[in-house]
Amino acid sequence: MKFAFSYIIIALLLCFSNGSKAQTLVIKVSNDQTLVALPDVNIFCLTDSSFHKTDSSGQIIFTSEFQKLSFSLTHLGFFRKKINYHFKRNVIRDTLSIALESQEIEIRAITVSTTKERSNIENLATRVEAIDKDELNERSLDKPSDISHAVKEQTGIQLQRTSASSGAFNIRLQSLRGKYVQVLKDGMPLFGGLSEYLALPHTSPLSLQQIEIIKGSSSTLYGGDAIAGVVNFISALPSEKPVYNLLFNIESTKSVDAGLYASHRFNKFGYTLLGQYRNQQPKDWDGDKFSDYAKINRWNISPDLYFFVNKQLTLSAGVTYINESRKGGALPALQNKLDSAGIYSYIESNASSAVQSRLNATIQLAKAKIVIRNGINYYKRDLSIPTYTFNGNQLASYTEALVSFNIKNHKLIIGADFRSDQFTETTNDTFAKRNYSFLTPGIFIQETFLVSPKTILEGGFRLDYNNKYGVLPLPKFAWLQKWNDIFHSRVNFGMGYKLPTIFQEESEERYFQHIEAIDRSTSKAELSYGVVVDMKVVSPSIKGFRVQFNEMFFFTHITNPLIAKTFSQGGQSFVRYSTQNGYIQGKGLETTLQLSYKGIAFKGSYTLQDQSLKINSVMSVAPLTSKHIVSLLLGYEKEDKFSIGMDCYYYSKSQLSDGTSTHGIWEMGINGQIITKYVTFFTNLENILNIRQTSFGPVVMPNPTYQQPKFKEIYGPLEGILFNIGCKVKLGNLIPSKSKGDED
Repeated sequence: MKFAFSYIIIALLLCFSNGSKAQTLVIKVSNDQTLVALPDVNIFCLTDSSFHKTDSSGQIIFTSEFQKLSFSLTHLGFFRKKINYHFKRNVIRDTLSIALESQEIEIRAITVSTTKERSNIENLATRVEAIDKDELNERSLDKPSDISHAVKEQTGIQLQRTSASSGAFNIRLQSLRGKYVQVLKDGMPLFGGLSEYLALPHTSPLSLQQIEIIKGSSSTLYGGDAIAGVVNFISALPSEKPVYNLLFNIESTKSVDAGLYASHRFNKFGYTLLGQYRNQQPKDWDGDKFSDYAKINRWNISPDLYFFVNKQLTLSAGVTYINESRKGGALPALQNKLDSAGIYSYIESNASSAVQSRLNATIQLAKAKIVIRNGINYYKRDLSIPTYTFNGNQLASYTEALVSFNIKNHKLIIGADFRSDQFTETTNDTFAKRNYSFLTPGIFIQETFLVSPKTILEGGFRLDYNNKYGVLPLPKFAWLQKWNDIFHSRVNFGMGYKLPTIFQEESEERYFQHIEAIDRSTSKAELSYGVVVDMKVVSPSIKGFRVQFNEMFFFTHITNPLIAKTFSQGGQSFVRYSTQNGYIQGKGLETTLQLSYKGIAFKGSYTLQDQSLKINSVMSVAPLTSKHIVSLLLGYEKEDKFSIGMDCYYYSKSQLSDGTSTHGIWEMGINGQIITKYVTFFTNLENILNIRQTSFGPVVMPNPTYQQPKFKEIYGPLEGILFNIGCKVKLGNLIPSKSKGDED
């Protein structure tokens, strides 16, 4: 009995001894960006296989007699995190703070301004796609002379070449022609008309901060032209850390680029400066003695000044000057090696110059923001072929004043703008001048209603008055629903219009020869309505592996279509544009799958598009519309070290204007960069499969001889394998910075 009692006492002492070793750990979990406490975080203790959840204040109290603990933390929308903890000696209670990294960091960091107000891209009812600074910097070095590579990788975008000789192109969206896409620079619509097909090749990516794309009608905020969508090029602002970049690039065609970009902010003053030169040599890949690559000599300069007067007032002013000579045609003539018979003497010449000015004032009040801006664009173009010369100049302006403010759960934007567009033809012939002058004042209002954190509604209305086509009302509606942390949906509806001008693809293809002036008394503005439904799924990260899936459906209906009709008179072929009874319809879907894992990224997209016309009760298929587009992008990036990427595109066969069926086209390229603090080296290899339109038949045909050739419509690349290599020297990194400003 005495021995038994002794054993009990010893056992109790051992129990109390072990119990005295138990220690308490208070775990606090928060968002690493906002530092807001995170409730319902799943915490699994690997040491004792126990499961816990944080309370409403983001805490749990954990008691254990183990000295070493291992935890795994998971929460929807955040990266998984593993923590090892060791109790300090003689510490009975301790606190451990853990910050989880949001999976939405990259998305949440993107703000857009195409909606007239800088907003978080994830909280916009209108779907906006953004090519941010890092992505743009990487893409722009593939082809630093223009923005074609920067936008080509976006799902559903197709670059449409409009001239076999000069290499001019525009952007097609949602199966519709480029004339239905509104192209902006810093929110001002100064592209279009006479400059429509050369303005994009003139746009340099070196000074851009971001490219924003809205698919579907967005005319409420920007007026006409935004029927298929909006592409907005956003310029970089001056940073406190000085940026002085020099760029050099050389191609296998012996073409060269040289560029300078400088930016700096000194307290209340800042500036940006872009200067760039392009010398492109002509190249004939198919051996038909006609250039597939134009001869180009272009330079531009673009300074901007910024005045940060105080916290309430910011002023900016800038100007851009562009001068370009672009020639294509018979290679012997371009190289001054004419044959004795003079057969290959054909040259298409485009000489153009542009002056663009911009003024901006932003006033930040206590409860509102006022923005006033003005842009003026003067564009001069001289186009000539051996049998005809077309000359003209365009003066366009845009002035806007708006105020934005919040009232509880409502954000309002109210504004007015005035657009002018005047074209004056200076062609010296007997053909009737095709001059026009449009004046379009407009007022607009847009409201964003935060119904709940998961439901956002947006409605807007614009009322324009054009001096030739009268009153043009444009309503808009958008709905964002965040069903849960991984599934969001958007529905957008809007209307748009397009004013009739002679600046259409058919005019470019004919060099404006025998194009009749538009009869304003019988023509009408093209009107449209469109719907876009978008669904997005973003998976939680599994050990750094992440999946994003987008499915978008689109439909656009255009009434009063402006159609080119060909007729003969006096043995000559003429083109007359006129408003027809019927409609144009574009519809389809875009599917995008993105996978990422520790620097490895894959993006696969498929676009199904269809554009049909019903003109005077006759149905037909729109020409040059590939029904199926596939793009595959694969890349690996080691941040601030190097990157390598491969891109592959497939465009299914389409139909030419004469009913001829084309061939499917594959394009493939590979690019790479080596990044150091002071220099970035880059290289790019395009069309490595060497598949060209001329692989399936000639593009240039005698008419009746090659002195007056006839060109087929362009549906695929004419360039063969193209290689370029270059470097960007970052002189700004040589200067010590006293602040933590933005880095280039």
